[in-house]
Amino acid sequence: MANSNSSRRISMDDLFVDPNDRPGWVTADVRLPRKGETVFCAEGEAELIRVLGKTGEGSRLLELQLPGERTPPFFAASSNVLVAPASASEKRAASRRKRVARKKAAAAEAAYVASVAAAKSARKKRALEKAAPARKAATKAATKPAKASKPATASKTAKTTKPAKASKPATASKTAKTK
Repeated sequence: MANSNSSRRISMDDLFVDPNDRPGWVTADVRLPRKGETVFCAEGEAELIRVLGKTGEGSRLLELQLPGERTPPFFAASSNVLVAPASASEKRAASRRKRVARKKAAAAEAAYVASVAAAKSARKKRALEKAAPARKAATKAATKPAKASKPATASKTAKTTKPAKASKPATASKTAKTK
């Protein structure tokens, strides 16, 4: 059975923070607050306990607690929470953190490039050492003078023929003996 008492219903306007309530303040999507910082939510001023994961709309989920009261912590989306604008010292600290992070990233990139170059040179060195014997043999063969072939002589190319033996003429004495 539906509740028919309209005085107990919460209006939608009461669930959202009006940016005009705190002029100059920005949503927690623009500047994420730090732990312990005072923020402005639909319930009023609250203290940030911790920053949690992301909501379905892509904003961060914040755990908040009302100051001075013994109320349990509650949760709000960062898109529905206002944060005081960053002071000049906070801006300098943030830019310093960004600068340090960029330097660390550049140093890490340089270390990575150096390690890749070292790995490439080590692979190249191993490949050269592996191919060294074959390269030495090829270099040795290339630097040796080619053997000059001896010119062919006529005696080796042309067959020498011995003159045929002359048959001895039959002598008369042999024929006479046979008679």
